[in-house]
Amino acid sequence: MRQTLLATISAPRRQLLHLRATEALEQAHPLTESKQAVAIAQHVRQAGALTENRQLVRYLKLTGKSALETTAQALS
Repeated sequence: MRQTLLATISAPRRQLLHLRATEALEQAHPLTESKQAVAIAQHVRQAGALTENRQLVRYLKLTGKSALETTAQALS
């Protein structure tokens, strides 16, 4: 069902929806150590040209930092 719905939405419309999802997640979860960094990074990437590369880099860095911290805790 999800794939069928996505197939009916134009690429620019999908990008806009991802941009809106990014904005909503950013408001709900401030940048500082956001547990939603992975989800936000995915939406930023899928929003494409509607977002800035530095925004994607910022969330990818947070995602990496979170992954390292989780791994360090698991190994302790």
